[in-house]
Amino acid sequence: MRNWNRLIVAVLALALAATACDPYQGENTGTPSIAAVFATDGNPDGASFTEGAFNSTSSRWEILDIPSTCHPDTTAPITAPAGSILADQYAIFVTANKLLSGPSIEQAPAGSCLPALTGAGGTEWLTATPTPVGQSWFSCYFPSSPSPDLGGSVVMFKTDNFNDTWNAVAVLEGSATTTTSYTMDGTVSDQQGHPLTLNVTATVAPGTLAGQTTGLHAIEVAGNNVNLTWANAACGGTPTYSVQRSAAVAPGVSCPATSTFTTLASGLTAQSYTDATITTGSKYCYRVRVTVGTDNGAYSAVVS
Repeated sequence: MRNWNRLIVAVLALALAATACDPYQGENTGTPSIAAVFATDGNPDGASFTEGAFNSTSSRWEILDIPSTCHPDTTAPITAPAGSILADQYAIFVTANKLLSGPSIEQAPAGSCLPALTGAGGTEWLTATPTPVGQSWFSCYFPSSPSPDLGGSVVMFKTDNFNDTWNAVAVLEGSATTTTSYTMDGTVSDQQGHPLTLNVTATVAPGTLAGQTTGLHAIEVAGNNVNLTWANAACGGTPTYSVQRSAAVAPGVSCPATSTFTTLASGLTAQSYTDATITTGSKYCYRVRVTVGTDNGAYSAVVS
């Protein structure tokens, strides 16, 4: 799973140079406002970074088309449920124009990252939908400014359990056919007690049903036969599989480049195939990919 300590580095690197304190902590006493919203999965290179914009028609901040993928896929979290369309492990950042009040965002003791309880009734400030099964929405506060012109950030994410390393951030589920929407609403405050309304909609773009085939094994079963088996690589639909093999190479020689592979079989519905056309004493390299409808998954790692 992502190391969410790296997420802090990624966020600060994407903005201007970090500052140790908010320059408006003592002098900016005006009404707080949202300066920016974005979603990130914590990759330090910023490749998985989706910025939002304010929609004046709906009066909401919108983060559109967070990319999603099919699981099982080697790029998807290993803890994700099989047969899912996922948007990796995303957290939603809402950055204000001034320093905010941490107690209005997190429960006491500070750092719990559960939505803060307000009033005698103990109502959580954050309402997020859909409600995840077996999980909850959490909110943390970054008081450090990512640039001299910005204040603190409210960070919202869902998980089944929070820990101080942020490794517990859970995936956002998606769909292979429709856009999936997550809405977050609530009110926090700045250090002077002025309210700040957070109204964010984040959408997960549809993902392919065909993932990367994993678990490919090649076992010599008898004489000139090699039996191939692999794991399911589809997130739905009716998957079929294609098997490719390289030309024979001498033992000890590395597997060739992808351009030298040819297709042995396609349209396979089983997760196995027996190659009976090999010559004893030669080395062969195999790879497999899944197809669902018109979607082709990524090829598996090569085995020999």
